[in-house]
Amino acid sequence: MKAYIIRRLLLVPITLLGVTFLVFALSRLMPGGPIQKMIQAQNQAATEGKSSSSSGGKEANDDEAEKLAEEFGYDKIIPIAYLNWLGALPRDRNIVKKELPTQTVGLETKNWGGILVERRGDHIVSVKNNKGKALDIGEGIIRLIKPNAELDAYRVEVQDEGKKIDGQYPFLVGEKRDVDPTVHAQLVLLDTGNRLFVEVDAQDPTKIITTRYMKDSANSVEEDGWKIIVQSPELRKEAYALRHKKKLEDVNTVFDYRIKIYKSKFNGVLQGSFGNSIKYQDSVSSMMLKRVPVALYFGILSVVIIYTVCIPLGVLKAIYHRTLLDNVSSIFIFIGYSIPGYALGAILLVYLGARGGWFPLFGLMSADAENMNFFEKVIDLLHHTVLPLMAYVIAGFASLTMLMKNSLMDNLSADYVRTAVAKGVGFKGAVFKHAFRNSFIPIATDLGSLISIFVGGSMLIERVFDIPGFGLLSFNSIEERDQTVIMGTLTVSAFLMLVGNILSDIIVAIVDPRIKFTK
Repeated sequence: MKAYIIRRLLLVPITLLGVTFLVFALSRLMPGGPIQKMIQAQNQAATEGKSSSSSGGKEANDDEAEKLAEEFGYDKIIPIAYLNWLGALPRDRNIVKKELPTQTVGLETKNWGGILVERRGDHIVSVKNNKGKALDIGEGIIRLIKPNAELDAYRVEVQDEGKKIDGQYPFLVGEKRDVDPTVHAQLVLLDTGNRLFVEVDAQDPTKIITTRYMKDSANSVEEDGWKIIVQSPELRKEAYALRHKKKLEDVNTVFDYRIKIYKSKFNGVLQGSFGNSIKYQDSVSSMMLKRVPVALYFGILSVVIIYTVCIPLGVLKAIYHRTLLDNVSSIFIFIGYSIPGYALGAILLVYLGARGGWFPLFGLMSADAENMNFFEKVIDLLHHTVLPLMAYVIAGFASLTMLMKNSLMDNLSADYVRTAVAKGVGFKGAVFKHAFRNSFIPIATDLGSLISIFVGGSMLIERVFDIPGFGLLSFNSIEERDQTVIMGTLTVSAFLMLVGNILSDIIVAIVDPRIKFTK
């Protein structure tokens, strides 16, 4: 038996990997993903005039899409993103990004007067007059020349009626022109709040010269696990095209050099982390744990009521087959079986809640529950429990009762029961000492699955009554395409289902002496 259990337990992770990868891949391939929805919402807002038409507004919007892609692996191929989510491959965390500082040169021109030309990286960001107003002086009139053997800094040339007016970076208007071969920036680390100084080569901004903390530290930046890169405009443009599903030549957004600092570490399911919700930004693990008490409350209550009522009722129906008790109970049982739990819940909610006013309409506690004492809270909880609990148990009554009845009737007509009666065993003894144990075997096969019922709850019933349980969390995550929550609830449900199947096998082996795991 131990060897069998070990073999079955080894199948649990293999099956989980297959199921979760399949759902993970489908959620990525299906249209309407989080980034696509964000971009559509931004485009709609821009069309309606609700978003800024400036380039800064567009950059801010794309920053949100970029954060989403990095956090949930939408910028990677599906197998790599899945392994990141699983925690089998390291992923980027505590990401901080900052574009290289701009440098400004002031020039005096004939046609436009004093102008300020702003550069970031090897791109001209803006051209303004001395009052800060943007100028449109035509393409090709301003030219940016990179450093070379003869030029030790960036130079701006302005063609002004045949005369070239130029200036070098960086210097302040009216002061001496000091040439600085480096560009530096300061960043604030997310986990500690420490300030970091990064210096890069002005001629090749992707080349990092020095990195250090602004305050004295025993460790260097690299020793603390930080990785620093400078993203080039070309790489950022390619990532933008991939994110927005555009061709590279169709991307008109101009990008600059940007410093990115992050820590690469294993952070996934294997480390106990399901990530954060896309919609609410809360930890998926904490969101699920908050729902477990509600799911356990209804799961245990419904299972206790169903098994307490249905097993004795099934025995009575088998003993008094075709009597008035059997016929009348069958009518009510099959009426209940034909009505889905969520549909019955909606009917009860309308007639006993909204119209009759006998029961509350939603939730598990009243709004003023904080002001109640302990006994008042218990009564209020039970008052809110009645209607959803009726919806929970209605479907289980018919299946379990009829399974118990039919199984017991089959065993009562078996030869070993007739033999026992012929040897002098009373009818009651034949039923409960011989037939009942064998009749309970089909029911025992489902006992292990109760572990998933305890936690899983019912999506639709919890939706009808607005009960904050595990089922409602799963339903909302699917409706909102919240992939991290979907994967979290699916993984937990699949794991409990597999463990439940193993428990069912063990229970059946205990109940049925004919089943042995050994050869």
